[in-house]
Amino acid sequence: NVSRETLQQHKLLKVIKKKLVRKALEMIKKLSEEDYKKFWKQFGTSIKLGLIEDYSNRARLAKLMRFHTSNSEDELTSLESFVERMKKDQAAIFFISGSSREEVHTSPF
Repeated sequence: NVSRETLQQHKLLKVIKKKLVRKALEMIKKLSEEDYKKFWKQFGTSIKLGLIEDYSNRARLAKLMRFHTSNSEDELTSLESFVERMKKDQAAIFFISGSSREEVHTSPF
């Protein structure tokens, strides 16, 4: 009789998990822009949580992140495209967070 704890700590299962996660991230990166928007709407929160919890895949997950910007009212942008649009003398990215876009727009900061 094999206990669940024994299986969870098994080296082979850790390798399988690692490979599955990487394969899933590769498949997500290959989605079209329209399909990715649908994916983000459904699973964006999970990607954000994974960014916090999964240290080994943090860089891969960061590339999947999308953010609201002042550049567009309804389109989300990746960090990479945001950095490309930065002015050449701009050294930092300033951000504000809130529960809604309206809250952020009316913030005194």
